[in-house]
Amino acid sequence: MLPVDALTEQSLRDYGLMGTLAILGFIFAIVYMWKRPSADPSAAPMEALKDTTKLIPFVLEEAREGNRLVREMLNRQDHARARLERLEHEIGIVKDRMPR
Repeated sequence: MLPVDALTEQSLRDYGLMGTLAILGFIFAIVYMWKRPSADPSAAPMEALKDTTKLIPFVLEEAREGNRLVREMLNRQDHARARLERLEHEIGIVKDRMPR
């Protein structure tokens, strides 16, 4: 077995507490990357693509709904603009007849 206590004291003496913690963290990261579990098969690019293609109809439906709402808003705006023009025309007629 390694003399862990002696190594710890030596590291604390040479590098201090923060240096020792940094070294231990670096060692932990190396071991974790080496021993980490394999990737989940559902994380494969083809699986992700299959999941994405299921969402395409929903995205298209939302786009159609947004397009419909924009068309309705533009129709209401055109209608309001026409009413405003008629009202301005009627106000002009009333102003012409007021001095009479």
